[in-house]
Amino acid sequence: MFFKMKNLAFLGLLLIIVFNSCTDEVVFSDLVEIEQSRMEWIANGSDTLSFSITFNSESVIDKISAEATISNGTFVENDMTTLTFVPKRTPDNTIESKIIVKSSTNNSESTIEFNINEFKEEFTIMSNPSTPSKIELSASAFSVQSEFGDEINLTGTVRNSGNKMVSQGVGVLLEDILEDGQPVNGRFRNAALNTNSNSQISAIYTVGNILSYQDIYIVATVLDENKNKTEIIDSVQIFVNPKE
Repeated sequence: MFFKMKNLAFLGLLLIIVFNSCTDEVVFSDLVEIEQSRMEWIANGSDTLSFSITFNSESVIDKISAEATISNGTFVENDMTTLTFVPKRTPDNTIESKIIVKSSTNNSESTIEFNINEFKEEFTIMSNPSTPSKIELSASAFSVQSEFGDEINLTGTVRNSGNKMVSQGVGVLLEDILEDGQPVNGRFRNAALNTNSNSQISAIYTVGNILSYQDIYIVATVLDENKNKTEIIDSVQIFVNPKE
């Protein structure tokens, strides 16, 4: 059931009456009713909510110019931040449109503005964070040369409990360890260790002067809001070859 937020804004378009005499005068004198299905969503890049727009039944559709923009999110219809829409007349003689918007992974307030024949009205969508539940760490190769002989690309993908993206800014710690748990002290460069808009972190890794022909482990641990380690962990096993 939709939570109806009836914004009876005098968006001044409606009841467009074109006189059947010799005049071309257009009169704007009635209301647009806009209903927002929910007041908030999750910043996971896929949550949606809708707006139902109802025009006066005597409006002239060809005279309606309707556009909407959203500040943080996209329109499902075109995956963009601006949408031009054309209302339709239903069998029960209602003139209406329905717009569906989708959240981003930016956990901040969203604003959607309707522009109906240059008359504007804004609506707000509050945002809730999408929190991490798991991480998957992947490597571009499963071996690396010692003495900084080559490098591998690391990518960590963080997901929530519903396997959706998490909100931007979730921190991840990358560590390299030997089989006995001792640190390798390799080099992580170009490290982007807070989740981006695609719910991922990344780094480029290489090892220094360590014994070849052994396995090492790169461990990715999700951090909480206070930058403490959580139990959300994944790792990849990398074999060390001698430098060529």
